[in-house]
Amino acid sequence: MATRKMSKADFKKKMKGAKDNLNKFSKIPYGTYVCMLTKAIHTNKDGKDMVQFVYKVLEGECRGREHRNFYHISNDTGFNILIQDLANVGYDIDQLGDFEDLFSLLAQIEKDQINVSIRVFENPDPNYANYPKTRIEEVIDDGREEEGTEEDPGEEEAGEDDTAGESQDVDPDEDEPAEEEASDDAAEEEEEEEEEEEAEEEADVKVGAKVSFLYKGKELEGVIKDFTDNDTKALIVAGGKKYKIKGENITGILG
Repeated sequence: MATRKMSKADFKKKMKGAKDNLNKFSKIPYGTYVCMLTKAIHTNKDGKDMVQFVYKVLEGECRGREHRNFYHISNDTGFNILIQDLANVGYDIDQLGDFEDLFSLLAQIEKDQINVSIRVFENPDPNYANYPKTRIEEVIDDGREEEGTEEDPGEEEAGEDDTAGESQDVDPDEDEPAEEEASDDAAEEEEEEEEEEEAEEEADVKVGAKVSFLYKGKELEGVIKDFTDNDTKALIVAGGKKYKIKGENITGILG
């Protein structure tokens, strides 16, 4: 009987490809994982709509492997769970007016690449034992955070022009320099007061403080639980969810 010959090198190469494919697409064990939500896929088979969330594991022994969560949105239960998970990762579900809005939002997921913590656990329904349950625990890092507003350079230029105009109007026969010095002293005192106020505000931004902050263009309120990323971001709990917010996006100290 003839056998198909293959060199050991070629066989090892094929085995490596098979193992990589197995590691990427095989089911991950039950547990909690830090993942990137890479995309949402919409399919329609036999008139039934289904959505898949595709996660890529970022840490641990399963790093690099994919996990997929399925939503059968043709029935109310699957649709409701999908909308809940979209809200859990921070999307504004109140702006969804029809299915076209929903599909546009699903396409946006691939652009946003949100990092989340998910928990994978056994499906209690024996009819779907091969489809484990997936729950989004929290958003870990959100690239959609609003950036702080920088100072308007036009205002700075206007201030410099005003100062220059005052110096040109000085009459050498009058005691204007003394008044100008007094004006400079007042400006310095005002700057010192502003610096003190800023320092007081910074001192109040601490663990346990209730703050208001910007998230996706909306102002929310929550409590600071910790600081991360070399104290450049605050971990804030609001409405039962956790947010990582940059310091410049904290808009006020409420208590």
